[in-house]
Amino acid sequence: MHAAIVMKKKFYIFLINWYQASDKPLPQWLEKACESDPDLKAEMKDDLDLSLGLDARDFEQVAEPSSNLSERINRALSRDEAKPEATPFNLQLIGLAAAACLAIALGYHLLQPESEPGAPRITKIETPAIPEVAIVPPDWKNPLDQEIEYVMADAKGAIDFLAASFLPSKVYNPYDGGETEDAIIN
Repeated sequence: MHAAIVMKKKFYIFLINWYQASDKPLPQWLEKACESDPDLKAEMKDDLDLSLGLDARDFEQVAEPSSNLSERINRALSRDEAKPEATPFNLQLIGLAAAACLAIALGYHLLQPESEPGAPRITKIETPAIPEVAIVPPDWKNPLDQEIEYVMADAKGAIDFLAASFLPSKVYNPYDGGETEDAIIN
């Protein structure tokens, strides 16, 4: 029981803080709870004092800049100017990469076997003739007919399962292929 009271008090404190932060008035039931509990009353008073202190503060005052502000700005600018600008790519590496690509392309061109001028580079390759095979279509079944057969088989399996599970063995014996003699007679 004690834990429930502690949780209730923490919930009330949360609500007090929330209402104070949103600048909304407390509901009457929460004000009554604050009046009857000294901890809640102290929490509400602390929040009100904080809100009133922030409201009374003059936010329009402009802070005076420090006397050495201009010196600090100038020092920071001179440090930035002293650093050399870094290029995102090293130009020497770009030149080296271009030279390597040129060397590879030139080597590939020079190492190709020479062909006679005017000779075609593309040679015709004869493919062997494919013998003709008589294609006999398989026995065609309508897919919808097959689907109906599957549905009927599934339904029969489900009915057998339900009958074996829920009917007494006198009425349904799955080992005899279904119904017993008693069920047939009746």
